[in-house]
Amino acid sequence: MSPFGGSARDAVWSTANLDSFLAQGQQPTAKQAAFRLAYELPPVARVAVGTSKADHLAELVTATTLAVRETSIERYRQLIS
Repeated sequence: MSPFGGSARDAVWSTANLDSFLAQGQQPTAKQAAFRLAYELPPVARVAVGTSKADHLAELVTATTLAVRETSIERYRQLIS
């Protein structure tokens, strides 16, 4: 699973709004939201990433604590199946 399609530097990851998939009251970056959702769409237990920057890795580790909006996730899964 490559949550960023191979590059987290693409402009889309700075502008994507994925809030409808996350529980309200959180303020993640678009990269954090995308990383967290990579565990759900499709459901997986592990996601591999590579980085040489400690701050980037810390941002992704923090993202694993984000709560998702289960109803939105389930609806999306139904739409793509």
